[in-house]
Amino acid sequence: MISVTFTGEDTPQAIKILQDAYEALQKINPHFTMEKADVDEYEEYEPTEADKADLREILAQRERGELKYISHDEFKRHKKELFSRLGANANHI
Repeated sequence: MISVTFTGEDTPQAIKILQDAYEALQKINPHFTMEKADVDEYEEYEPTEADKADLREILAQRERGELKYISHDEFKRHKKELFSRLGANANHI
């Protein structure tokens, strides 16, 4: 499976290129799908009540000293070790 995201102005030329690519991929595999989402870069995100509750709990855990901050490299190393123990390839997750 492949998943690709393109972000940019939806000009007529860009739409035509993507439509042509979609049609070519459909000829190879009729199960291929394409999704389009209109994204307003200035649209404000309004967190749900569940989001707010999660954030409150995360902040409370931080205040209680229950969270451990690690570097991105350390996180990637930990993820690789975890998936290795589970028998999966972390690079494909």
